[in-house]
Amino acid sequence: MRARALAAAGLLLGSSCAQVVSQTRRERGQLLRAFERHAPKEPAGHRAEAVARWPSLELTVTSSSLCRTEAVREYAEEVVTERSAPSAGPSLALGVTAATVGGALLLFRGSFSAEPNYDVIDGAGRYGASDRQVVTAWAVPLLAIGAPSIVLGVVGLLQGGETVTQAGVDPVTEVREARCDERPAGGTLAVVGPSGPLEGRAIQDGKVSLPREALKGTVVGLALDGQPVALDPEDHQELESFSACARMLPLPAGAALKDTSTPELLTRFAEAQQCAHIPGAGGTEVMARLSELLAERGVPAPFEDLR
Repeated sequence: MRARALAAAGLLLGSSCAQVVSQTRRERGQLLRAFERHAPKEPAGHRAEAVARWPSLELTVTSSSLCRTEAVREYAEEVVTERSAPSAGPSLALGVTAATVGGALLLFRGSFSAEPNYDVIDGAGRYGASDRQVVTAWAVPLLAIGAPSIVLGVVGLLQGGETVTQAGVDPVTEVREARCDERPAGGTLAVVGPSGPLEGRAIQDGKVSLPREALKGTVVGLALDGQPVALDPEDHQELESFSACARMLPLPAGAALKDTSTPELLTRFAEAQQCAHIPGAGGTEVMARLSELLAERGVPAPFEDLR
């Protein structure tokens, strides 16, 4: 009987715990202001401008920073925190019920018989508990559980409610980036081929002149002290055209040119076509000469443009 009473008391105690649940939400308010701010500058690397002056390629190398401007719209934001105890009500109800029943049983325990239960006897010859003992065994745990349940329920109800705090938020709506703080670079500039950087040349006040011999091979790019150097599309085209001139010129003289195979003539013609954009290199004249040789062999010059 006492064990069952304790088990019931534990069940009531477990169900009487009022757990507070908190939920937070953010609500955007009115626009406070709109403004621009400058982010910290970052290194933007090296960049080169190429100008062909046959038989050399003049490069102007600059270092710069990356300037970032952010457009910001600042809003007022409300942070609403709602707290509730879903089990506070049931805890309070169970506590009141348990305390009322336990108190009533304890108050009127004298009304129950104190005579042992002669219908039950154990192995030691003891009769079962009297009705008064049974009532007392239930009343005390009910009171012990009811009072804390009432306290927990009241505390849970008091902890519930809503708290509102205000804060400013400033999301970035637009970002603009541009090169800035350009300055002449210094160091050693090297042409990068398929096998890596070739012999470097020192830069003076951001300028360096590359002879045709430095660009005869396949050019992958440029490097300044091991760091890549960027080229705008038109500067990259200037570099490739100059390199084509360096590979194609000079043409073999006389009979050697006539004995050149057709595939090689076609390769030289393509390079001469690219070289024609470099003033003073003679790419247009070479295209005309190679076109004549190809015509003699009955081979039309591909994409010929002698203008």
